[in-house]
Amino acid sequence: MTCVLVYFPGMTQAGFRAGRLSIINTILLFAGPHLSFVADMLGVSIRTCRRLHVLAGLVAILLAVFHAIVGAATKGTFSLQTPRNLWALIVGLLSLDLCRDQANRYREAILSFCVQLIPLALRHLSYEIALRIHQLLSFVFAYAVWCHIPSVGLFPRLYLYIASGIFLTAVALQLGLVCYRNKLGLCRARISYDLKHNQVSRSMALPQSIVLFSGPHGQPWRTDGYENILLIATGFGIAAHLPYLRKLIYDHHTRTVPLRRIHLVWQIDDLDIGIAAQQLLNKALAEDSLDGDYLCLPLYLLHSRLC
Repeated sequence: MTCVLVYFPGMTQAGFRAGRLSIINTILLFAGPHLSFVADMLGVSIRTCRRLHVLAGLVAILLAVFHAIVGAATKGTFSLQTPRNLWALIVGLLSLDLCRDQANRYREAILSFCVQLIPLALRHLSYEIALRIHQLLSFVFAYAVWCHIPSVGLFPRLYLYIASGIFLTAVALQLGLVCYRNKLGLCRARISYDLKHNQVSRSMALPQSIVLFSGPHGQPWRTDGYENILLIATGFGIAAHLPYLRKLIYDHHTRTVPLRRIHLVWQIDDLDIGIAAQQLLNKALAEDSLDGDYLCLPLYLLHSRLC
């Protein structure tokens, strides 16, 4: 409020200033496609990034509410008895911009901003669905703000240009990082069998399912002074643990860490997952026998069919 009321020029200008500050705080909400990626880029924990995201959203809402109140006070009342205003309220709840009146547009943008908070209240029922609805309504909100602000001049649409540039850059960086980590070459499986006089080679052209892994996310914990380390993985999450496991085995054999024992707990719901990761896991375990000094590495597989 200090930035809004400093050198107080009047309620009208204070309302406009609050609207612009609300858009500036909204830039932080579109810093990246996922909070985990933003946390990794900033070098902070996911909890800290989530708190910053919530704080920026609350500040943007408060400034937007002040902007709406000042606009309603200076431009007249907003009566639902008028069909035009009633439809503006309904359209605002749906986050669609179908009104041409400027007084209705800013109410619509504020309503769409508040409506997108509703899925987060239902995240305990289905977090994945609530998160996708929240992200979808975020883009609808950006569109409503775009239609609300005046198109004359560079400001304040410049703030939306900046937010779009930051978001698209983050998406491109994350996509490139995922492709690099997964080594996308789309290699095809081949089967060959060599005999003394005959050689058979066959190429398999079967339906393929491409799976991309992202992560691990978050700041790594230093394990230099630990002798016992516990690794817990579920399903395909073992893929994120294998590089870390190989690094621990390497550090043990090079005597850079006082590591003596690694406990790997892996819970799988489908035996096919274990079969698919068997070769990678055996490759990591094979590195433990390079110099004859074996590391104690108990492996616990949790599956009903394995008991």
